[in-house]
Formats: sequence, structure tokens, C-alpha cells
Amino acid sequence: MKWSFSLESGDMNGHVGSSNVGYDGTHGGFGYGSINADGSRILEFADGLNLVICNTLVYETGSQVGNICSWSGKKYS
Repeated sequence: MKWSFSLESGDMNGHVGSSNVGYDGTHGGFGYGSINADGSRILEFADGLNLVICNTLVYETGSQVGNICSWSGKKYS
């Protein structure tokens, strides 16, 4: 089986919030805080291109928020 995917990354300075109402396929439902205007634009953009906001797919708490793990398991903050 061959896999193909595109990964877009960067700091877009938007808060997509904790609710995925209206963006079930784009927002995983595990964000935090409230959505702001930039977050709304990010969701519209991602939804229009059938993309997923990956960091909303997993539940993170406390010190886990903002940590990124590489494929090797090494933690970055």
C-alpha cells in the first residue's frame, strides 16, 4: 500500500478553540480556549481545502500542551 499526504506547518497565530461544531472533519475536538478571528479564518481555510488541524486530534493536559514528539520519541517543547 502506498501512502501520500501533504503536511503544512507553521505558526499562524490563531486560536481554533475547543469546539469543533461545524468543522467535524477539520477540527478534532480537542483544542482549548476560545476561538478568535484568526482561528476562524484558519478553520475556514482548512475546511475549504479538506485539511485537518492535527493538534486538535489528541487530548493534552498541563505540561503536555505544546510538546512535540518526533518519530524517534524525542520530546521537543
